[in-house]
Amino acid sequence: MYSVQIEIIWGLSVILQGYLLSRLMSSFMQTKLQSRRGSRFYVVLFWFSLKLIRNLWVNDNYDYMVSMLKQVLTCILLFLFVAGVYQGRKIFQFYLTIIFMAFSEISFFLSYMIIVLGKNLFDLYTWYLNRGYLLGGSEMGFLEIMNATAFTLQMLVYIVSLLLLFFFIRAFLKKYRERDFAVQKTEMLFLLLPGMTGFLICILLRMIIVTMEKGIPVLLYDRYPLLAVVVPMILLLALLAVFFSVQILQDMVSLNREKNSRIIMDQQVRSIQIYIQEMNRAYAGVRSMRHDMKNQLSVMYELLHRIRQGDGEEQELEAHLKTLEKTADSLEPEFRTGNVVVDAILHLKCHEAKEKMPDIKLDVEQLIFPTDLKIRNHDITVILCNALDNAIEACEKLDEEKERKIRLSSFQKGKLFFLRIENSFNGQLMRKERLEFPATDKQDRGFHGIGFLNMKAAAQRYCGAVDWEAEDGMFYLTIMMKNETGEHVE
Repeated sequence: MYSVQIEIIWGLSVILQGYLLSRLMSSFMQTKLQSRRGSRFYVVLFWFSLKLIRNLWVNDNYDYMVSMLKQVLTCILLFLFVAGVYQGRKIFQFYLTIIFMAFSEISFFLSYMIIVLGKNLFDLYTWYLNRGYLLGGSEMGFLEIMNATAFTLQMLVYIVSLLLLFFFIRAFLKKYRERDFAVQKTEMLFLLLPGMTGFLICILLRMIIVTMEKGIPVLLYDRYPLLAVVVPMILLLALLAVFFSVQILQDMVSLNREKNSRIIMDQQVRSIQIYIQEMNRAYAGVRSMRHDMKNQLSVMYELLHRIRQGDGEEQELEAHLKTLEKTADSLEPEFRTGNVVVDAILHLKCHEAKEKMPDIKLDVEQLIFPTDLKIRNHDITVILCNALDNAIEACEKLDEEKERKIRLSSFQKGKLFFLRIENSFNGQLMRKERLEFPATDKQDRGFHGIGFLNMKAAAQRYCGAVDWEAEDGMFYLTIMMKNETGEHVE
């Protein structure tokens, strides 16, 4: 009776292991199949079949070579299956395969300690039997207690092993935050070594855990009881090495991303500074023009006087007035939003967009900044520069016959200040599971794909948020911030 129940529990645990395997793989890679649910079904079916075949491969003599081959072949077949079902780099698929195998084996050997420690119960039963106490009241009752205990211990091993595997994968996914980052070969080796070490330790345990002495299988823990403490410690250290390697790499990626973000921001600030210098020169021209206005008026009076006396021509006066008009127009600022820094940003980005796309339409008539705006110009620069860069890049990808347009607007409601950017795009967005914003499609993801995160960080300094939506070939980006200073502003 218990054997059938054990087989059922084993089958259920393997099915759930297959589900956890599919969850791990789908968190990092896109499936090649049409349906995501279909891919999960095939992963579960493959894992169940693989474990069933491995269990049918009986190792009666506990040959260490057979034990090793079982693990190695399982790993190879799993890697080939993953490479066939999921898209991605082969080296990263191999890494995820090793990670799953290491987690699966470590969870098994940690849970196996239940049987190692539970053997003391059988020794206790034997001790009572040797002293004339027959548990269960009869021999049949005693055997029933022994079988029930063995069944309970085996069931606990399956349950605990499954729970440990669940928590290991969950912790791994939580620590591996930057899943969109393309890991290089050296970084991949850094990640792979701890997982490979843990997996090889488990292979070694499979090879030596049971030995034959005079035709009788002997558990390694019986010969060396201290291993009941040492082995779990080694496995936990291997597990921690896997998690720490992931944590270190993720911290390095975050630091590099922040560094790259600052580099890009410094370039934008320098561009704005150059434009501000141009604006200062324009203002200097205005002051110079005001200084020369009396002289210009004197010339015009003289020309008028000559015309009245018939000594001059009206064309000379008209040409002189047109020259003054052109000079005045050249000194007129192109944008007037109420914020000189925003005007500078719009000037730069507009000329950048016009050079790439002469037919682009930029509408900023409803972009007005209040005079009492308390949001720092630095944060406004971060938001506008990144938003306009994304909008210009989206317009560049449009076909020539499509209309390219960017519209900026703003309004204030109470203490909340809203900034909205609308732009046309080709309708294609890269969405990845558990990512808040669309992913970049550029190869150098260390320098790209950080615009939304920068805007979000700037908005959050004012208890704000960033929201986006896309429909009918238009992308809408809305940034909300509190128009106030305080502890939220860094």
